[in-house]
Amino acid sequence: MTGHGRLPVVYAPDADERFSSWAARMAPFYAMTVSEFVAALGLQGHNVFDLEWRLSEGQGALIATRTGLSPEAVRAMTFWDLRPEARMMIARGHGRRCPACPSDIRRRTSALPWVFHCAVHVADLQDAAGGSLPAILGAGPMAALERTAKAGATVLEAWAHGVGQQGFGPAEMLALLTARHRRASPLSLREQPRMSLQTRRDYHEFLTTPIIRQALTVIVPEYDRVAPVLTKPVLSGPRSLAQGSLLQSFALTVGIELPPVSWTAG
Repeated sequence: MTGHGRLPVVYAPDADERFSSWAARMAPFYAMTVSEFVAALGLQGHNVFDLEWRLSEGQGALIATRTGLSPEAVRAMTFWDLRPEARMMIARGHGRRCPACPSDIRRRTSALPWVFHCAVHVADLQDAAGGSLPAILGAGPMAALERTAKAGATVLEAWAHGVGQQGFGPAEMLALLTARHRRASPLSLREQPRMSLQTRRDYHEFLTTPIIRQALTVIVPEYDRVAPVLTKPVLSGPRSLAQGSLLQSFALTVGIELPPVSWTAG
């Protein structure tokens, strides 16, 4: 691929496809790495995920000129419409996936941490290990929480697009959900697997390690029951959604919508 004219072959972006996904499909066609392909678009030195987050009008126009795609089609593969704080919640990798999507396609909407179904196939998204929320939580708890999760997602979606949310909004709520509700403590008997006395002795250090106790486990007890104890704590504030697991993101989305009067001490 030489010169600065239009590329001879350009794949049409799939429905709701991320820019990083599209670039990862295009690069092998030209026997390039993703970084080399981005450079060939005239954007040498730019990271593909940074372009996804904050594509300027000039950069979008340059990609459009090199590919023949419309500026609107290029922009639709990015997160340009989200406020900066929300863009920082988009994972650089592609941890979540739809089981019905082609293995090389990653959807833009599926990258939003408050979205749990594929926008194209309406299938439950899966984590990197292939687990879905109904399988992790169980059918009963999932059905009980789904409506609240949808309401929480609506709040987060509006906030991400800069609609309303003055005063105590999702960012403040995330800080509250991830705050410690009591002192860190070792595993309780309820949290410990069944084990022999000798095994307890062998794992004494583990069993006596203090675990962070956050408000999320009280506000969403369903999460407390199924989350592995060592990975139960989540990062503080907005980072909790930005870098949380599928299960953690779901619990936080549920917690954002639950009214304070429903909170009970655990």
